[in-house]
Amino acid sequence: MALDRMLIPPLYQAKAGSPLPIETTGATGKTAYLNIELKVNAAGGQPALPVTAVFAPDPSQLAGEVNVLLWFHGDKRYWQADGQSGESFSGQSIQHYLNGPPMCRLREFILKTSKNFLLVAPTLNDRTGGNGGQPAGVLWDQTDAHAYLQQALNGANKHLGVKGTKLGNIVLAAHSGGGHIQARMAGDFAGDPFTRMNEVWCFDSTYWGDAKLQRWAEKPHSNAKLFVYATGGSTASAARSLVRYSQPTPPPPPPRGQPNFRDVIEKPGTGVSMAVLRKRSESSFGTVMLSMTDFDVLIEGDKGNATNQAWTEYGGGAGGHYESIPKYLPLLVERSRNL
Repeated sequence: MALDRMLIPPLYQAKAGSPLPIETTGATGKTAYLNIELKVNAAGGQPALPVTAVFAPDPSQLAGEVNVLLWFHGDKRYWQADGQSGESFSGQSIQHYLNGPPMCRLREFILKTSKNFLLVAPTLNDRTGGNGGQPAGVLWDQTDAHAYLQQALNGANKHLGVKGTKLGNIVLAAHSGGGHIQARMAGDFAGDPFTRMNEVWCFDSTYWGDAKLQRWAEKPHSNAKLFVYATGGSTASAARSLVRYSQPTPPPPPPRGQPNFRDVIEKPGTGVSMAVLRKRSESSFGTVMLSMTDFDVLIEGDKGNATNQAWTEYGGGAGGHYESIPKYLPLLVERSRNL
């Protein structure tokens, strides 16, 4: 049965009659753990608990259109580059993720910024890349993913005191194996509310190549940004493919008799609508959209870092797989034009 976007999800109960309490982080931050069954395939691991975390730095100040940072965690194995504090948290929910491993404490990193929005983070399985099962359960389907986000907002209204009336902008972020569902959602999902999915942040999550991320960048967006960090190996391979878009070359001149819309898209008084541009050519439309997207690509140990503007702007490399989260998340949140 498909998810019902009108449903208000209850708080998850670890024991019958004992819902997980609302957690407080900082002076005003609140987190509720909602019971939303995503039917995530265990794929050989422990069952994924139907727990979704919704957090707002100050829920009392969220109203109207509520912007969302949707976060997909990676495999439930944690390590640090210095060899300290490694653990497996097989079968644990997103509550453990947010409260346990030091570099997974997203709320604390967000509270270093001045932004107020809704963080939505579902519990996925132990092997988030798939491992023979369908990653992220019903979130693999666009209609269910829309309903899920709406249920998360409904739950935030009910349990956190948010006064949201509509989903606003969406920032899609993933770490490690969470990049599987991230790539599908970015490349394949369209229509409301995914037309407002204006930023995609990849924390060493590009194991599934660059094609779907490029497809996302070719769609019309407002204030579009693609951030990619890679430590090496297969994530770096995809990241290097995306580097060429960080300084896109102008499209070839249009055929004689056809105007070049590149510099006049939707400018006041003289603007050309996206619909008109698309009628001219799907390929030229995609090229212009690529040119309008900010690409920030950072790759550890890459020879091009000496001339990579993003490398300097983000303070260089993170030095590790999990290290990328505390290193870049606060910067991305603070600089976001969609949160």
